[in-house]
Amino acid sequence: MNSLSIILPTRNCLQELLATERELFEWLEYGTEVICVDSHSTDGTREWLQSFCANHPSACLIDHPPGLYASWNAGISQSSGDWIHIATAGDTVLADGGSHLLEVGENHSADIVISPPRMQYSDLQIAQVRWPVHDMVESLCNDNTFHELDSKEKKFWFFAFLPSTPLGSSASNLYRGSFLRAKLFPTNAGHAGDSLWALKNANQAKIILTSKVCARFNVATSGSGKEVSAHIQWGLFSKSVELAREMLVEYEATQAEKNLLDSVWGPKIELWEWLASIEKSEIEIKNVLEEQLSYISILEKEKMRLLDEVERLSKVPLTDIIPPIKMSHISSLMRFILNLRR
Repeated sequence: MNSLSIILPTRNCLQELLATERELFEWLEYGTEVICVDSHSTDGTREWLQSFCANHPSACLIDHPPGLYASWNAGISQSSGDWIHIATAGDTVLADGGSHLLEVGENHSADIVISPPRMQYSDLQIAQVRWPVHDMVESLCNDNTFHELDSKEKKFWFFAFLPSTPLGSSASNLYRGSFLRAKLFPTNAGHAGDSLWALKNANQAKIILTSKVCARFNVATSGSGKEVSAHIQWGLFSKSVELAREMLVEYEATQAEKNLLDSVWGPKIELWEWLASIEKSEIEIKNVLEEQLSYISILEKEKMRLLDEVERLSKVPLTDIIPPIKMSHISSLMRFILNLRR
């Protein structure tokens, strides 16, 4: 039987773990080893993992500094399984999905098995969200079939949709252990590390698509704090395109193919640059408004202080505010006035 290493990277995701606990436990039982990688959680996640590891001899817990792909790499480097699955918190493998991924990987001697995730919100409602992986599977696979990507297909799917990647969610995929351990994820590409990883390694990998939905992906809702700014997106996309142009040499792309991809990337770069400039303007306007509101707040406080002072003084006798004038002071004042008239 082939061994399976399940990598469980976490950081302050106790609620996601509790919400998917039953499905997660069922899938983790498939693992020959389970490597939990926690990045300084403070919400009880680490304690949950400690309890899990204490009850599962095949599980261990690694502490690792925050960093999405760096945490993945820490678990991958310590793994020993023939196959590796990255079980990101909140994203769960569906019933019989895991066994299907393993079966496809073995039967097709794959390096990567890709399946389209079911897109859902945390309340399990279906999300009307579509990724390139859904389009790719729909285009290349019929129902309940498999497809091996050839070089031309890799060139199109992994390059044209940057900064997205047809890998979809790694929680829906399976990687050959020896392949992934030799080719760790880049850690300097923000949330697009898997996109850049695919650009570098897809041409060397045997990639099998399956049309079966094997896992669900938990879609973040607006205001969840997981949104990425346009400025960051612009930077990541520009970096992805720069690498893509270099990798086209390895893919032996023709000049016509390069021109076609440039025609796709160019408008996207301009769009992200424009969105980033709007975002910058909005931030600048927001900062000015916050300064003005702060100044108005200071004036309002001073106004209230003065009103309080006026009210206090209105209750004080005038003689307590202005000292009585002595006759000697009046005499002195009269002499001064008379002297002025001379």
